[in-house]
Amino acid sequence: MDFYANLHMHSTHSDGKYTPAELAARAAAEGYRAAALTDHDTATGYTEFKAACDGLGLECIFGV
Repeated sequence: MDFYANLHMHSTHSDGKYTPAELAARAAAEGYRAAALTDHDTATGYTEFKAACDGLGLECIFGV
């Protein structure tokens, strides 16, 4: 089964293991075409995530 998007990821700006850029790269490598960064209580990783997604041709979704 192919999935279009990963809509729930946390980065090191919250309680995740990977930086926003690393998450974007992992999502692209896993074949997703869209991804959302959904850190807890912060949006500080969005700029880095958006730039990485843009560079990878991955649709970036701002998650809340």
